[in-house]
This record gives sequence, structure tokens and C-alpha cells, in this order.
Amino acid sequence: MDEAVVDASVSIKWIKPNEPDFEQANRLLTDYQNGYLALLAPAFWEYELANGVNKAIAQRVLSEEEGQEALVYPDKPNL
Repeated sequence: MDEAVVDASVSIKWIKPNEPDFEQANRLLTDYQNGYLALLAPAFWEYELANGVNKAIAQRVLSEEEGQEALVYPDKPNL
């Protein structure tokens, strides 16, 4: 199985489809969900993701509810 290292900037694209390179990031997630790819992440990935979601809420790109859902998204990789 192939492996890919993702950081929070890639993960944020999964919940913000207007981000540049959304399609490429989404392809990684789909490949992971289909069992074709293992995803690896840096140690602080969860903190960085939470920070990115918080920024998206502050910029009104996501609502608070959407931000909370993004952090507990059931298909989110367990990195």
C-alpha cells in the first residue's frame, strides 16, 4: 500500500472546497477511504487542523457548527 504524509493544510482542503488544490486533496482522502493509500501525519496535526478550522470560522468561511462537525467528521482519517 502506498503512503502519503499530509499536514493540516491538506486536511483543511477536505472541508473547504473553495481552497486551491481541493481536488488533489480530496483524491488523497478518497484513496484512503477506499483502502488504496495509508495517510501519515506530523505529531501536531490535530492541533494544526483545529487551528485551521478556528481560522475558517473567524473568517466566516465555516459556521461554528460546520467547524465542530469538521473536527468529528466520521470519515476523517485517524492519523
